[in-house]
Amino acid sequence: RLPARRTLVDPEFLDERVSQIRSALEFAWRMKAPCLIIHPGTIQSTDNSNFPMICEVLNDLARHASHIGTDLCIACERNSSAVIRELLSHVTAGFIGIDFDTAEMVYTRQDPEKTIRELYSWIKSYRLRDAVREMDGEGSEVPLGKGMVMWDQFLPLVLETGYQGWLTVDRTQGERKLEDCRSGISYLNSLLP
Repeated sequence: RLPARRTLVDPEFLDERVSQIRSALEFAWRMKAPCLIIHPGTIQSTDNSNFPMICEVLNDLARHASHIGTDLCIACERNSSAVIRELLSHVTAGFIGIDFDTAEMVYTRQDPEKTIRELYSWIKSYRLRDAVREMDGEGSEVPLGKGMVMWDQFLPLVLETGYQGWLTVDRTQGERKLEDCRSGISYLNSLLP
């Protein structure tokens, strides 16, 4: 996961960010990391002005990633599965994967089953976080198993798609992040057959 001060859809200092991502891809390859995850930002549909620019940038980065042998993945964030699918269908210079974040599904009121079924061929990694959404639409992260993600339905669906990669339990908020991750792993193990 590459931290950045701005997303790909922000045109200011874009050349510098693309250069940073290219360098990070090369570093990931040297570290034998299978992929590098970046945050594209909010992508509008093809009707909006940032769509052609983001396609051009991702094609350039996909070409570079394919050349060096490390996959580039984008975090879906607040983008709908339809927009992500449309975007990835326009990236033809190489593979772009998806980092699927379960908490983002809660925050954005998206159906994780529908999203996984539509995008599973691009999903390269799963970031497992739990969250609750308040009535006003805001959400907050909670320990895994204490939120709105239906883990007993999620895990079988991931297995059904034939996914063979890592499921990364993460916690970005709270006072007991490490303990919450350990508890989350135990909880998920209790759901497996």
